[in-house]
Amino acid sequence: MTGRTSEFGHYYDLAVGGAVLVAVLLGIGIGTQDGVLGTWSPVLGTAAGLATAAIFLLRTQMERHAGKAATRQPQWLGFELEDVMYLLGPITWLGLLEPFLFLAGIGAPLFALFVLRERGRLVVGRRSG
Repeated sequence: MTGRTSEFGHYYDLAVGGAVLVAVLLGIGIGTQDGVLGTWSPVLGTAAGLATAAIFLLRTQMERHAGKAATRQPQWLGFELEDVMYLLGPITWLGLLEPFLFLAGIGAPLFALFVLRERGRLVVGRRSG
């Protein structure tokens, strides 16, 4: 509201947003276990949640060591990859939580591996530069 920012506030905002997303993914996994995915729902929710937490931690490290430019995400029509969470309302209303969870349970760990690779490249680049 005041237009002021702080480093603590920036990281606090990221941490709280990440924690909420992890909780939502775990909750979807638990809440859909009586559906088509059965006992795989909590597994997929946990995989997506843990991968999301890992992505958050890796990207925070990258930003601290190399600045915000190192963690810029690709945009499409003004939306970043993390903005997919804005679709959770419509996804829920349309009864598509299980397909979403299935994709998140596979996609988030794959993206975490991609971010880990990018972090590794950043570290190697800083050592050689």
